[in-house]
Amino acid sequence: MNRKLLIFLTFQALLCLCPTVALNAAPIGNKVSMRFVFIDESGGALFLKDGNQYKQISNVPYSISSPVQVSPGERLEIYKNVSSVDPEQKLTRVKVATLTAPSPTEDDSTSVLSVIRLTGGESGFQNVYYDDDTREFPERSFRVLNLGQRSMAIALDDIRATVDPGEAKILQPEPDRKNRVSVQVAESGSTGWQMLYQSVAMLRPSERVTGVLVFSPSGMRHTYTEDEIKVFGEPPPGHVWLTYTEKL
Repeated sequence: MNRKLLIFLTFQALLCLCPTVALNAAPIGNKVSMRFVFIDESGGALFLKDGNQYKQISNVPYSISSPVQVSPGERLEIYKNVSSVDPEQKLTRVKVATLTAPSPTEDDSTSVLSVIRLTGGESGFQNVYYDDDTREFPERSFRVLNLGQRSMAIALDDIRATVDPGEAKILQPEPDRKNRVSVQVAESGSTGWQMLYQSVAMLRPSERVTGVLVFSPSGMRHTYTEDEIKVFGEPPPGHVWLTYTEKL
């Protein structure tokens, strides 16, 4: 028998015996959609190195980046603008984190949120991935991640939920005919619940929303000018509510 024909028949037999392996294999060249949020008390834009180029992914810490398409298992180098010691240079770019892009195991996982804490410790950073599964996090639902230091309460129209630090919940409100949902977020305090955020979110068909509560020990000091701090004083520590919408 022709050798090439024998190899072809053997391969076809293996596919028949192991159909699940063939069906579940990730397609070659598939991409992972990643967003980043940086927990950092200093200012400065952040960049993803791509060869010899630097793609800006965040203007300032405590904001969620736009989605970036990366290859599964790809090495990701994150750089940040910092004040330069060279008086002739206003800024210099330094590497603050090195990550490995996660590899999706199922088609039901379509995107990943990377939460990077710039710690200044031995490794310099801590990274946690929050992926999704469309079966658990379907369209027209709202995912809440409490990465803060206090319990939070969220109201989505008539739906009420309490989310403890480190906890995640997925809620499914009923938008009105214009796809609107009223959103209220509060945190627990010594005098009871204190409102943090109150607005209206759009939740259209084939869309879902992620809300993230994070804590800034400096009260987002990097967002104030020195003149503002002189006039108003140092900002107190506080929580920040961040959201993003993605289309399935």
